[in-house]
Amino acid sequence: MIKEPFITKCGHSFCYQCITQHLTNSKTCPFCMMFLTREQIFPNFALNSFVQKVGIKTNLLPSPSFKQLRNTLTNEKFSLQDINLMVNTLLEKKKSLELQDQQVEFDILLDFLQKTKSQKMEDFKQLKRQIDYLENDIKAIEHQKDISDTNDSSTTTTITTITTNNINKNNNTEESISINNSTQNNNLLANKKRRVEIHLEDLQACYFSAYNDSDNDSHEIRSPSVNKTTPSSAPLTITSSSSSSSSSSSSSSTSSTITTIMNGSVINGSSGANSIIPYTNINSDIEQLKVGRGLLNFSKNLLKFTRFNEFKVIATLKYGDLFNTSSIVSSIEFDRDQEFFATAGVTKKIKVFEFSQIRDNVDVHTPVREMICRSKISCLSWNTYIKSQIASSDYEGIISLWDSNTGQSIMTFEEHEKRVWSVDFSRTDPTQLASGSDDTKVKLWSTNTDHAITTIESKANICCVKFNPSSSNLIAFGSADHHIHYYDLRQYKDPLVVFKGHRKAVSYVKFMNKDELISASTDSTLKLWNVNSNECIRTFTGHSNEKNFVGLTVNGDYICCGSENNGVYTYYKTLSKPIVTHKFGANSGTGDETDEDGSQFVSSVCWKKDSNILLAANSQGNIKILELQ
Repeated sequence: MIKEPFITKCGHSFCYQCITQHLTNSKTCPFCMMFLTREQIFPNFALNSFVQKVGIKTNLLPSPSFKQLRNTLTNEKFSLQDINLMVNTLLEKKKSLELQDQQVEFDILLDFLQKTKSQKMEDFKQLKRQIDYLENDIKAIEHQKDISDTNDSSTTTTITTITTNNINKNNNTEESISINNSTQNNNLLANKKRRVEIHLEDLQACYFSAYNDSDNDSHEIRSPSVNKTTPSSAPLTITSSSSSSSSSSSSSSTSSTITTIMNGSVINGSSGANSIIPYTNINSDIEQLKVGRGLLNFSKNLLKFTRFNEFKVIATLKYGDLFNTSSIVSSIEFDRDQEFFATAGVTKKIKVFEFSQIRDNVDVHTPVREMICRSKISCLSWNTYIKSQIASSDYEGIISLWDSNTGQSIMTFEEHEKRVWSVDFSRTDPTQLASGSDDTKVKLWSTNTDHAITTIESKANICCVKFNPSSSNLIAFGSADHHIHYYDLRQYKDPLVVFKGHRKAVSYVKFMNKDELISASTDSTLKLWNVNSNECIRTFTGHSNEKNFVGLTVNGDYICCGSENNGVYTYYKTLSKPIVTHKFGANSGTGDETDEDGSQFVSSVCWKKDSNILLAANSQGNIKILELQ
């Protein structure tokens, strides 16, 4: 904005300060270059008036600073009336500014309160829904428990009457057995309740998640109205899975059968099946209760979670030789029929044992076959079609195929440039296998040719590779870039998806099924992924893993890994904390185990398919056969 405009003799206007400064150095008009002196410039009153009007409307004129105002008030002479007028003006201005500030504060506060109320109302609605779920489920289970107690009482009375009428001896023995069974059942129940309490927060998340999933599916089941005075027609009965001829407390404590009678039809299912548990009419105030799938899904998970309490050691054996101090077991794998298992590691030997011949009372177990490699072995993979064929990968970058019947090498693949960490046979095409190496390459091989048929170039070291169990074209691998890469080998230039979430290198990947992938990382976590939605379903924590390969294996809904505190950790798929753990002791050199040693770690684990048997080995070459109980 022009200030103090002056006009020249030639008719051009400039700021007074600008034109006077110019004329000290030159005697010409800056615009038309005509001769011009200081005496030939004059105030431009018309332009000055216009400038002031425009400046006021557009707020372009500079406002006087507080310092200038104070100087003016100090130097100028004002009457008392003028001062009073100025004070009143300032007070009014102050009041106006305060009102504006207060209004802004009110607006901000109101916005915060409204948003918080909205959020809390959503929380309240969610909490109310959750409480409704709990109340309905509690009423349903209490009602069915009353029915079960009534039926048990009736059965017990009948049995007691028969026993009294027909058996008049051994009363003390029978009473003792009954007391012992009752004590065992009470102890088992108390133990399971303690485990539930330990995992309470995790189980709560699982419970409400089951209901959220059922709400999203919009599936509801309604039970018919049932007269509560006729318990025999109730639509739910929970009974022991033991047959009538068996009264073993261990059987009744480890399994149960949920029988659903609905609209005259009967549906039976074991604790692992997709049993349906509908609600029933509880009292006259509730004629009919909604039934979602939440309780049904959660009850199945809870039964699986509480089914096992601990690992029992069935047998132990050694991988290494008597005088070999370094005996880390890198890999343990069962063969196709789960009859033999192979162990391999840093002693450069693959030892094959027959599982049925392992006995706890045997000091030394002799392998049925032993194969010598020229380098340390990192991974094993049995062929799922040819029973005797097994593949190994080693530290020299070589993949070898072996015949476990003869102990001879069938063929080798030597295209990798560095150490190979992982090898895996395809489950659907037994002629194909894949390998991953420190040379940042994943290679696909065929047993019908000596050369790699496909090579995937990556940007980081490959730590693990695994085929999808449903397809020989889908493959996942974990690498040192902290990610899991999922590829379709028919279009292998770009990945289908990259799973990101781990903070360190991904050491293992395993498929739980065709849609779910579990990964292990040296950030001490396991992560469950949905391969179709690029979603991390759950993160599992509890074990310790920061620098070593500690093993990973899956069996149904159970996941097991090793740990750098010399322990084995078992997780259930829907819970983020371990449900069962087992610690290896430190080897004292005499064959006995002592307290744990921080320098030892569990290096490999393997489930025996469709069983409760787990093989686990540690960095000292100790191999344990464990059973979940």
